[in-house]
Amino acid sequence: MAFSRKYAALGAVLAGTLTFTACSGGGSGATEIKDASADFGFQETGFPIVSKQLDLKFSGTKAALAPDYNTMTVVQEWEKATNIHINWENLPETVFQEKKNLISRQR
Repeated sequence: MAFSRKYAALGAVLAGTLTFTACSGGGSGATEIKDASADFGFQETGFPIVSKQLDLKFSGTKAALAPDYNTMTVVQEWEKATNIHINWENLPETVFQEKKNLISRQR
């Protein structure tokens, strides 16, 4: 009985290792991301965070009755204070996971 438990445990460890290895995506195809903080005048302390306006594009889920993130007063205040503009792509939760998968595959 103990002999079969050892094989079952070994099989489970082997299956888990193979699963994690297959799902890791491999690191050889990863691209280096250039640090462009100096190009935008990054400041380590205080506001604004960058001296030259930085434009970013974010995607996120949004409830049907929630306001568009681009028009929210708090988001507009953050933009003024930080000098970082975020163009929000507001997606309903029904399509967010699929869109997220497509975005991650484009890299």
